[in-house]
Amino acid sequence: MKTKLVSLTSSLLIAVMSFAGLNLIEGSSASALGTSTLPMNGTLNQGQSLVSPNGQYSAILQSDSNFVVYGPQGSTWSSGTMNKGAQTLALQGGDGNLVLYRPGGVPVWATGTSSLSPVRLVMQDDGNLVIYNTTQALWSIFTGKVPLQPVIYGVNQPIVSYGGQYQAILQSDGNFVVYRMTNGYTPMWSAGTAGKGANALVVQGDGNVVLYRPGGIAVWSTRTFASSVVNLAMQVDGNLVLYQGSRALWSTGTDIAYEVLQLAISQIGYTTNPSSTDCNVFTWSLGRGSTWGCASQTSAEAWCSDFANWVWKNAGAGYKGLTAYSYSFVTWGQQHGTFKAGPTNNPQPGDAVVWATGPSDSAHIGTVMAVRNDGWIKVISGNDGNGQVGGQNNWFNPATSSIHGDPIIGYTSPLAYAVAASRGGAPIYTPPVSQAQIDAQRPWTPR
Repeated sequence: MKTKLVSLTSSLLIAVMSFAGLNLIEGSSASALGTSTLPMNGTLNQGQSLVSPNGQYSAILQSDSNFVVYGPQGSTWSSGTMNKGAQTLALQGGDGNLVLYRPGGVPVWATGTSSLSPVRLVMQDDGNLVIYNTTQALWSIFTGKVPLQPVIYGVNQPIVSYGGQYQAILQSDGNFVVYRMTNGYTPMWSAGTAGKGANALVVQGDGNVVLYRPGGIAVWSTRTFASSVVNLAMQVDGNLVLYQGSRALWSTGTDIAYEVLQLAISQIGYTTNPSSTDCNVFTWSLGRGSTWGCASQTSAEAWCSDFANWVWKNAGAGYKGLTAYSYSFVTWGQQHGTFKAGPTNNPQPGDAVVWATGPSDSAHIGTVMAVRNDGWIKVISGNDGNGQVGGQNNWFNPATSSIHGDPIIGYTSPLAYAVAASRGGAPIYTPPVSQAQIDAQRPWTPR
C-alpha cells in the first residue's frame, strides 16, 4: 500500500508540473520531461526541472526563485532563495560552479564547486542531487560540498615533465627530490626528508601537499590551502609547481636558472664608464669597489664576480654569502648542494662556471649560455676583456679551457632565494679573501 502511495504521489507531482508548464524544454538549456541530467554550460529557467529516471524525484527552479528538490513525501531540500529574484540556474563550464543568477548576472546562491574537467548535475533515483566531474562527486544535497579526492604518489612513483627532462620522485629513503634527467640524475631540489620514513606524497583536497610516514604522520608539507581543485605539475622548465587553476600556490623555484640566464643575456653589450676601465654599475649597486675616477653610479674593481652576483640577486636567486671573489660561488654551491666539481660535470644553461685551482686562486666566473651535444659550451661574463658584458660567439671545450693557467673547477647551479634560504647547510670554511685576490681576477680572454 505504501508503494502505491509513493507511485501515486510522484505521478501526481509530475502531472501538476506538466499542467503548470513546468516541464523541461528541448535544447542545450534543458531536455524533454524525464531528463535527469543538466550538462556542463546548461541552464534551467524558472519553471524548468530535472526528473530522476524513476520519476520519483524532481529538482525545479520555481517561479518564486527558490530551487527545490521534491520527492514522494514533498520537498526534501531547497536553496533558500525564495523571493530573491533568481531566474536562471547555470552549471558553469569554466569552473564547475552551480550558480543561481538574477537578471543582470547577479549571483544569489552557488555551490562553490570547482573543476578543471567537465561537470554535470544529476537528479538521482535515490533522491540525491549531485554535481559530478569525470572522476568524482563534487557536491550533493546530502553531503554539501564534497572534499576533493586526494592524489597519492607512492615511493618511486615519479611526476615527470613533458619530454622527460625533469622528474620529481619520492625516494625509498623518504626524501622527495626534483631531478634533472639529462646526462644522468642531477638533483635540483629536495624536501630534506631523507631518513624521516615518508612513504606517500599526497596532493590533498584542501590544497596542501603533504609527505606522510606510516600511521598518517606528516613529516613535510607545502603549507598551502585552496578551496578548489589543485594540480601538482612538473614543468618543462624544471620547476615543480602547485596550481589552483592558473594561479601558482607554491613551487620549488627550480626554474631560476632560466631567469638567471635571461637577465645575463639582457646585459650583453654593457660597457664600463669610462670605457676600458673597471668602473661599472654592477659593482656600485652592490656597494663595492672604489668610485675614484668613475662616472656617477659606478665603482671599480675586477668585476666578473660582481656581475654574476648582481644577476643572481636581481633574478631572484639566493645570493647571501656571495662576494666579489669568484670562488665564493664554489663555496655557495657546496653549502647549498648545487656545486658540480669538474670541467665537464653536467654544465647547464644558467649555471655559474668558475675558473680556479682552489680558494686562494680564482681567475674568473661566467654564466653558461648554451651547451652543445658534444659538451662544448658558450658563456656570458662581465669584465670580458673589453670592459664589457660579453656573450661569447664561439663554442669551446670546457675540458681544455683555462684562463691564465686556471682550469674550470666546476659549476654551481642557482636556487631561488626562498629555496636557498631553506636549504641551510653547515658553513664551509673558506680562507679570508684579500682585495689583492679580488683584483687578481683577470678578464675573460676572448677566443
